[in-house]
Amino acid sequence: MRAGVVLSVEEIGKAQSIQERAESLAPGEVTTYIVAGKPPETMEAPGRVVAGISADLEGADSGQHLEALRSLLAEAPPEILLFLEGSFFESVGARLAGALGWTAVRGAVEVRADGSAVTLTKPAFGGKAELEIRLDGPAVVALAPGEPTGSFPARKPEVVEVGPLTPEWSGRRAVREASGEGLREARVIVSGGRGLGSREAYESLSELAGRLGAAMGASRAAVDEGWASPTRQVGLTGEKVSPDLYLAIGISGASQHLAGIGGAKKIVAVTKDEKAPILEAADVGVVADWHALWPELKKALVKDS
Repeated sequence: MRAGVVLSVEEIGKAQSIQERAESLAPGEVTTYIVAGKPPETMEAPGRVVAGISADLEGADSGQHLEALRSLLAEAPPEILLFLEGSFFESVGARLAGALGWTAVRGAVEVRADGSAVTLTKPAFGGKAELEIRLDGPAVVALAPGEPTGSFPARKPEVVEVGPLTPEWSGRRAVREASGEGLREARVIVSGGRGLGSREAYESLSELAGRLGAAMGASRAAVDEGWASPTRQVGLTGEKVSPDLYLAIGISGASQHLAGIGGAKKIVAVTKDEKAPILEAADVGVVADWHALWPELKKALVKDS
């Protein structure tokens, strides 16, 4: 069995624990893959390090990272690809599994060989139980981070040019980005979710954010739709924030998102779904269609200014 470890540039420093588990799964058959604008000079790894390089990967969207990975893996993909649990898996890894027609599993804490198959262990029912999942075919798996117990030699990456990459959403370049650090420091955050209905509707929130001097955030669903960069994601698998004011527009309020905004002093939510969990967490909840509400709110903001 051959195993692959896939990392974003930001995850290189966390690579060792996932590489140790890959090596225990497939001794001597591990390749670490990175896609980036330029390769690291060296990297500690148990086997080969292959870097897919393109100038277009500087500031790239998730679609470009996906395209680069598919090019890198085209000739001989391993039977199992391991990602770290987090935003890179959310925006790229899960989509890679779909593109390859493979099984995708997230949240695994252990992975081990079971004959010709692979068995995963993952927590269930809030950590009160464990599930074992047997994989009999190729899979993309997100592993929870762990503490490394050893070290690997430093290796020079094999560099592969993956060529020009087409932006998935050309309009995304016009939207002001907010880094994870910027979100953590922001006093006001305007976040949009899938309930807005379209990328154009999400991007229109930038006008409200500009009037309030706010940072732009997003739910995981909005990031999955490709409307926002993963750096804007708020929630358990994104950024945990604690602004003075958090405006949630078109966000239902899944538990993962609520876990990320627990530090907010005031939460205002606008949603068409009167049963949305976000309304229970909000200090002010408005059940309304944002597209109808925004023109009236804009008038009030103009008048107040």
